[in-house]
Amino acid sequence: HGVCGRMLCGLCLEKMPKDSCPICRRPLHGDLAPPQAPIIRMLGDLRVHCPGNAEHRVARSELEGHIRGCADSAVPCTAEAFGCGYRCARRNLAAHTTICVLAQALPAFERIRAEHS
Repeated sequence: HGVCGRMLCGLCLEKMPKDSCPICRRPLHGDLAPPQAPIIRMLGDLRVHCPGNAEHRVARSELEGHIRGCADSAVPCTAEAFGCGYRCARRNLAAHTTICVLAQALPAFERIRAEHS
């Protein structure tokens, strides 16, 4: 691998001049880039399916951010900490909270917790 991030096989590395990259001819000085960097970049560019909706395909490096905002990602009820075990797609959470007794009582729970902290 060279400072340019290109990957070379071991045989090429043995034959390459030690002062420049055999591909781009840029001078080699200082530390070389870690060999896994190009692989990590390639993996990050892979298109993967969203866990909430297989029709959504995003770059692997963007998947975590996509899941945080995806309307199809499974999320817990806002009253999970108070015992509601319901999980649904983010897009359906508002409808659930209108019928969930624990979610409706959440403001009272929070006020009581704040008073006793």
